Amino acid sequence: MNRIESLLHIKETSWLTLSARLFSRTATAPWNACLPFQGQHNRDGYGVIRVTDSDGRLRQMLAHRAAFITAHGAIEDDHIVHHKCFRRDCVRVSHLQAVTHAEHGKLHAAHNKKLKRALPRYWSRKRLDEIEIVTIAELTRIGRSTNWISRAMKLDRATVRRYRRNFEQSIAA
Repeated sequence: MNRIESLLHIKETSWLTLSARLFSRTATAPWNACLPFQGQHNRDGYGVIRVTDSDGRLRQMLAHRAAFITAHGAIEDDHIVHHKCFRRDCVRVSHLQAVTHAEHGKLHAAHNKKLKRALPRYWSRKRLDEIEIVTIAELTRIGRSTNWISRAMKLDRATVRRYRRNFEQSIAA
């Protein structure tokens, strides 16, 4: 028995109703596309569904974990559910797999490395010329966000943040 099942003591018959509730809160999608959960989400973007424990108390469970458990049964104690599609609100069972924490870290490191290679060359960290620095300072002054500036100027957020910080410190001094 894993930590979720031991915490909730959910009976086998209630998994059927959980499955029905879970998939009634998803959007329809083609057979291989992500199946986004359209119910409540936590602040990290994961879908959350309420389940009742043996004492009759409501508890929250991550929707992708509930989907995996309804399809495959218990998750081992040292495993977590990984999204192969890297989309946090996806509950399609074919996009989920149980992996250890170490494997999960390796999967995300490989994914991040692939993303970094795929980014255009202009997104790399670089020194800016005078006009770009003044533009960042002016956009900061009028209240534009770091994300907005980085997209508009085709720069990575770290570079924009670095120059914004220098600009804000010079104003404060």
